[in-house]
Amino acid sequence: MSNVLAIAAVTQILKDLLNDALIQGDASKALGADFTVTALPPDRIVAKEASDQGTHLNLFLHRITPNAALRNADLPTRSGDGALVTRPRLALDLHYILTAVAAE
Repeated sequence: MSNVLAIAAVTQILKDLLNDALIQGDASKALGADFTVTALPPDRIVAKEASDQGTHLNLFLHRITPNAALRNADLPTRSGDGALVTRPRLALDLHYILTAVAAE
């Protein structure tokens, strides 16, 4: 991925993976309530809302840092006259916070 939606796409995929794992593991039966998986800022999650919706699992992108190991793996390519031919890939580490909120 090399567009502006790459980070949002990674967040959505992680959210879908969590949701699918909870569905396949039959988490609603084990928890005794329905669950919701979201990707919201922590300040927008309120315990009252979680009690209305059952168990609430939230994934929040907390920090983005450059990956030191892959930072110099892909150098820019230049033509003979010095013009930029290809840009290097941007290697990032995405740090997420996973929060669970329940009615009880």
